[in-house]
Amino acid sequence: MRRTRLLAALVVLIPAVAVVVTSAEAKQTAKRGGSITMLEVEPTGGLDPNSAFVDSSRVPLAMIFETLVERNARGTIVGALASSWKVTNGGRVYTFQLRKGIKFSNGSPVTAKDVKFSIDRMRTGLTLKGALSGVTSVAITSARSVRVTMSSPTRVLPAVLARPGQAVILPEKVVNADKNFFSDPTVGSGPWKLAQYVPKSHMTFTANPYYFHQPYIQTIHYTFGTDQTANAAAVESGSADIANVNYADVNHLKKDPKVRVVQADTLSLVGFGMNKNEPPFDDVSVRQAFAYADDRAGKQAACWYGTGAVTYGGLLRPWDPDYTKINLYGLPRAQDLAKAGSLLTAAGWKLNSDGVRVASGVNGVADGTPLKVTVPYESNWPAAQCHTLVLQQDLKQVGVQVVPQAYDPTTFYTQAGKGAFEMWHFGAGAANADDLYLNWFHSGGALTAVTTQMNSPTIDKVIDEALSTTSATHAKKLYSYLEHWQATNVPMLVDGYQFIQIATTKRLKGYQAPIDDDSRSLVYAWVAS
Repeated sequence: MRRTRLLAALVVLIPAVAVVVTSAEAKQTAKRGGSITMLEVEPTGGLDPNSAFVDSSRVPLAMIFETLVERNARGTIVGALASSWKVTNGGRVYTFQLRKGIKFSNGSPVTAKDVKFSIDRMRTGLTLKGALSGVTSVAITSARSVRVTMSSPTRVLPAVLARPGQAVILPEKVVNADKNFFSDPTVGSGPWKLAQYVPKSHMTFTANPYYFHQPYIQTIHYTFGTDQTANAAAVESGSADIANVNYADVNHLKKDPKVRVVQADTLSLVGFGMNKNEPPFDDVSVRQAFAYADDRAGKQAACWYGTGAVTYGGLLRPWDPDYTKINLYGLPRAQDLAKAGSLLTAAGWKLNSDGVRVASGVNGVADGTPLKVTVPYESNWPAAQCHTLVLQQDLKQVGVQVVPQAYDPTTFYTQAGKGAFEMWHFGAGAANADDLYLNWFHSGGALTAVTTQMNSPTIDKVIDEALSTTSATHAKKLYSYLEHWQATNVPMLVDGYQFIQIATTKRLKGYQAPIDDDSRSLVYAWVAS
């Protein structure tokens, strides 16, 4: 789920990019061929798009499988496997027309049957079941045309079907013929074929000769690793061509003439989820107290080395047209701590003489029980550990004991989604207000289970209205309401946004800041001869 990765956040509309292709580079002729070494995290969430919540899985899945539509370099949704689409019946019916002659990597044609099979499968999967809950039918209207009918008007179906690594088109016959297909999916619709997967070591991808825009890069050596400082050293030495790098290494990398650093302002949120069905987080006063005690600027300084951005209540970035400025928890530090303490006392957590808060009249908690919270985090993500350790120090100042727990990343988000944790660290990305509230706050949203764990018909209704309205003004009003509601109710505790930090060698040409988890930014890149 982390967002400090190579091909980042779900979809970001027109991010502020620090590095772009130079005019001199743009004049060079892109040539097909060559190979690159790419350092990435192993796909611990598996390679089934129906269960691939984590970015470590979604990135390779987006290389193997293509979506009907995708985001271009400006963040606009354009055709991918679909050449065009029509919206009729007041926004209730979407008809997608497939490109002519498109094929899977084994040479078999991509047909409307494959599209219907894939969308119907998405509707039952963990990742997109909620986002596609409004689909009432998927019908084949010709060999290259599929009609998707919604229960009510919506603006966001194309955005859902553009989700890289999840809303992908699969080869129906191959999937049905092999019950273990997703353990080693060597037939796909994307720009590269999975040629080899060696667990704990690497993956190898080769260009799909049947892809509608064959990638310039012929081979990608996809090496697993989690040490971002080692990644920086590898790019500097030339033993790797592209990698996520540690925030601490960015400044000196920028001074290296052999290296390019790409950064982008993205809606890549990091924070903590809370189980609101059990004490202490069933009490909104406790959640608010944690929000006041949380030193966001401290995390930015200690964990992100001054990069990224913090938030004091709002979730959307200023570049989003639905942005609302909120500064609820941005008081001077002493006032924040005093407010947190008074809220905890009022909630029945009194401060003992030893500086530890204990229950006194808290429903469901025996009097004298210390306010002690175990907070798991992904053990292979250094920033997650840093965030949790800083939180531990923040809450200690108001008498709350936090116990950080390094957790196996292969099962971390599965367990979080099942409600196994009382509080947990997370990091994930979204495109804009539509994507964030649909997939993080709506019942059954793609990331709801691992972020807010919301299940509110009232909030669902507001989100549905925001998604269906054709009035930008009305949508902004609804999202302003939702922004204020979540800031006050604290369904999750968000610290801020970690911006993408990517280092590449200069031999990798034409690479631009990524828009989402899609492989598009690599499809149009090439290797210098």
